[in-house]
Amino acid sequence: MATSKLIQGDTITETTHAANGFDPATSDDKISYTSARVAKPVYNKYKNSTTKPKVFGYYTDWSQYDSRLQGNMSQPGRGYDLTKVSPTAYDKLIFGFVGITGFRKIDTEDRDVVAEAAAQCGKVKYEPTFLDPWGDFQSYINLGFDVSGWDVDPKTVTQANAKGMLGALRDMQAKAKAAGHTLALSMSIGGWSMSNGFHETAASDSSRKIFAKGVVKLFKQFPMFSEVDIDWEYPNNEGAGNPF
Repeated sequence: MATSKLIQGDTITETTHAANGFDPATSDDKISYTSARVAKPVYNKYKNSTTKPKVFGYYTDWSQYDSRLQGNMSQPGRGYDLTKVSPTAYDKLIFGFVGITGFRKIDTEDRDVVAEAAAQCGKVKYEPTFLDPWGDFQSYINLGFDVSGWDVDPKTVTQANAKGMLGALRDMQAKAKAAGHTLALSMSIGGWSMSNGFHETAASDSSRKIFAKGVVKLFKQFPMFSEVDIDWEYPNNEGAGNPF
């Protein structure tokens, strides 16, 4: 490992492996036991050219979490540190995920997550909503902030006062601009476990208008986003048991 160009040691990860008798060389389950900290930040480098390939990536709000960093060894997580990512490494980062408010026929846990987040953010049925107010607007570990934004109100949060994942992406985009690089930010709505709402939302003119206006509201609230990724899984297939 000492000579590897891709991985490096992480004491917390290695402690967890030993405590659970887990050998990452021979097993592929319990993936969260291994933190993203073992991966070195290594990127391809392209010459400045209008014909260079565009490099995109997804960044999920839950990837920031690893309670082991705060002494809770029973809750391992990815613990991905956004501040370790070069602001010029990507041409576009897609934030995941945003849900659709007001649906019942989905997994109970996912349904409750959407309902609670929508209530905190003041969203109505068919409007898109961020799903983790703490992680999206208020958290600070692995995001470059010294303290949390516990006093940031999810209903009135702005791009300027956000901490959490959105605040960190804002700062990353600003660093990219300062370095002469354009970093586009997109928000992904739906995904495998959050696509249930698309069918009903798309079914009527009134619900489509509510959804579209809700997307516009998010763009105005966070103008750092210039694109939206509609991740409907799937318009012509049930995916995770969804109507289509």
